Amino acid sequence: MAALGTLGMQYDDVPASPVICIQDAYKSYGSHQALAGVNLSVYPGTIFALLGPSGCGKTTLVNAIVGRSDLDAGSIFTSLKDLKEIGFMPQDISLFTRLSVRENMRFYGYLHNLDADEIERRSKYLSDLLALPPFSRCPLNLSGGQQRRVSLAVALLHDPKVLILDEPTVGLDPILSKNFWDRLREMANQGKTVVLTTHYIEEARQADRIGLMRNGKMLTQDTPLALLKEHNTDYLEDVFLALCYQENNKTSRKISKEETSFSKVRTFEKPKRISLSRIKAQLLKNFYVLKNNLVLTIFGLMLPFVLNICAKIAFAHDPYYLPLAIVNEEFPGSVENCPRTFTNSCILSNPEMMASCIFLNELKNRTYVMVNDFQYDLALIYISAYTIFQSEVMNSSTCK
Repeated sequence: MAALGTLGMQYDDVPASPVICIQDAYKSYGSHQALAGVNLSVYPGTIFALLGPSGCGKTTLVNAIVGRSDLDAGSIFTSLKDLKEIGFMPQDISLFTRLSVRENMRFYGYLHNLDADEIERRSKYLSDLLALPPFSRCPLNLSGGQQRRVSLAVALLHDPKVLILDEPTVGLDPILSKNFWDRLREMANQGKTVVLTTHYIEEARQADRIGLMRNGKMLTQDTPLALLKEHNTDYLEDVFLALCYQENNKTSRKISKEETSFSKVRTFEKPKRISLSRIKAQLLKNFYVLKNNLVLTIFGLMLPFVLNICAKIAFAHDPYYLPLAIVNEEFPGSVENCPRTFTNSCILSNPEMMASCIFLNELKNRTYVMVNDFQYDLALIYISAYTIFQSEVMNSSTCK
C-alpha cells in the first residue's frame, strides 16, 4: 500500500483492508490544535461521514488526505497508487463562474489528461446522473444546488475511486439534499468510496459509517445503528452529547511536535514539472475567459496603444522656451562663428567638422532660449537667474 505523501511509516504496518487509514494525526495552527491524535479507517464501497461542529478539524483532516496540507505528526496510508484516483469537492464552489459548464468540464478534464472525446462522454453521463443544468449556462447564473451538482460532476469527471466531499450539502434545501444523498448511494453501490464532512447530525444517519469529531479529536467511529444501539437511544444527537460529556470528564494530555517522532515519506510518483495537458488546459481557459469577456479583451488590446499615445503627448515633444546657456570648449571662438558646412558622412573621421557646432546649429531650429559664450560657473548663475525671473513673471500674470 502507499502513503499519501504527508507523514509515513513502513508499509508492513499498514492495514490491508481500508482504502484510507489515518494514524495519530496531529496538526496545529499556532496555539490552536486542529487535530489531536486522530485515527480513522475508511473501507471500500462505503460512505464515511465525518460529523462534528464547525472548527472541530473536519476540513483540516480532508485537506491532509488530499495533500493540500501536511500533518505535523502522524501517518496517512491509502491503497491508491495515484492521487488522480481521488476526486475532491471543496466546501467553496471552485468553479470558474464566468465560464460555461461545458468549458469548466473541458478545463478540468484536460488537467486530468483526458482527451476531448472522453471529456464529452463523461460529461454527458454525469449530466444524466446528476441532472446538471444546460452546459451553455455559467455557474454565475446557477442556483446554489445547481452549482454544487456541477462541482460534484467536476470531481467525478476523471472517474476517481475515492470521492472526498467537504460540507457538500451546506445551503441546500431538504429536497436537493435528499437527491444529493441518493446520488452518493448510487456511487457507493457502484464500488466507489465516499468520504464527506457535515455538521448536520441526522443527515449523517444515511452514511455507512460515522466518525464523530470534537475539538480536533475523534470521539468514536462506527455504523449509525451500532452507535444508537450502544447508547440505547434513537437519536444521534444523544449519542454525540453523551460522548462529549465523557470527553469533558477525561484528562487529556497535550502532545507537542517535539514529543512525536516522525519522518516525511513520499511514495506517490511526483508529477512532471512540465505537463503538456496542463499547459493546454491553462491556454484553453485563458481563451475562454477572453472570449466570454469581450470588453476586457478589447480593453487589454487597446491599453498599450492608449499608453503610447499618452506618453507621446506628455513627453515626446520639445520643451518650449527652455533656457540653455552654451558652454562650448571644443570651439575657441564664438558659437556664432561656427562653420556652416554640413555632411552626411561620419563627423568623427573629418577633423574639419566640429561636432558641437553641428549639434548647436540643430538646437537653433528648436524652441529653446540660447545664450552663447558662457563660462561654466556663469552659465549656472544665468540659468538660476532666468528660472527665478520666469517664475516671477508667471506669478505676476496670475495675480492680475
